Amino acid sequence: MAVPGGVTEVRPNPAFLLKHPTKPVMYASTECIHAEGCGEVLTLAIGPGGALTEVGRTGAGGRSTCYLALDGTKSWLCAVNYWDAIVAVLPVGEGDGRVGAVAAAHMQPGASYVFESSPDRNEHWTHRQRWPHTHCFVSEPYSGAARVHLVPDLGRDVVWAYALCPRSGAPTLLAGARLQRRQGPRHLVFHPRQRTCYLINELKSTVSVLHFHADRLKVALAALEGAACGSAEGTAEEAGAWDENVLDAARDADRCFLTLVATHRTLPAGFESDDHHRSHASEIRLHPTGSFLLVANRGHDSLACFAVDSSDAGRGGLRLVGVTPSGGHFPRNFNFSACGRFVVVGNQNSNTLNSFRFDLSSGALTAVDVAHQPSPNFVYALPAVDDEAA
Repeated sequence: MAVPGGVTEVRPNPAFLLKHPTKPVMYASTECIHAEGCGEVLTLAIGPGGALTEVGRTGAGGRSTCYLALDGTKSWLCAVNYWDAIVAVLPVGEGDGRVGAVAAAHMQPGASYVFESSPDRNEHWTHRQRWPHTHCFVSEPYSGAARVHLVPDLGRDVVWAYALCPRSGAPTLLAGARLQRRQGPRHLVFHPRQRTCYLINELKSTVSVLHFHADRLKVALAALEGAACGSAEGTAEEAGAWDENVLDAARDADRCFLTLVATHRTLPAGFESDDHHRSHASEIRLHPTGSFLLVANRGHDSLACFAVDSSDAGRGGLRLVGVTPSGGHFPRNFNFSACGRFVVVGNQNSNTLNSFRFDLSSGALTAVDVAHQPSPNFVYALPAVDDEAA
């Protein structure tokens, strides 16, 4: 894992990074599937020059821990476990920011298949939707407390809405929005102003535009407020039938908390998008201004750039600007620099970090540099870096 002061060894297989917004602390997750509960969350102290020192390590409550997020109070860290579809919540120390053991967890309906059948990587790659796969945890930004959190399930083509108990951290499943079949929802981002979110669908290399309606979850939230909202239990229990409390984002547009507006291909015309073995989408990032959206394609090895209509009338609609080669092979992750003038792409299979200048008026990407980096998994932007002169 590369940092400004050099390289810090974080093992095994770090997959995601998250900095605490006010403390000199970084969190990292590890990905593994070989044993039940083998995923971990690491607390890393940030020292002079950006050097990282491990000060804590705890179980993430599941396998293949692929995403970390802090709740609005910064008291709870949410860890998403992809392999067994478990969302786990861990306490964050008020003083040093160190993460403690799992306080509460929730497993998606149908994920017991992992424990009953012990699938391997070959089965997973062949049958990507045989069982649930939670992939990220994103808080909606429009209410001050960010009380609703969205979790895409790649295996079930559903986006789940959660709330967290402020006392115990217990995650409560509020409802689900069913999306187009066999798309494989992976990661999402919210527009800062338009009550719109963008969701990449890994298996079909598409991006969906969805309007968000928090008011349609008021009944569920009110019921949660009136109850004890769950106790802190570290083990995950599977919920009931997977389609309970699930509405269709397209057919139930007047009732669902997500409304499907449009779905766009992220690959150029003429390139096959139905076979995820040829290419599949990996990451989605919204420009800091909210004016452009980028999506990475693994296999086609490119970045698709969309212009965002931020007007009240357009309400976050997308228009494809262009598709640019990523500069290497298998762009697993990428990110904008802090000021939004550069993009750094981690091309995992070519072991490179490729840098591009980003045109703030047109969205055009121009290659400017390349550096060797063994198997880059995740690219994190450090806000303190002055990239004007980069």
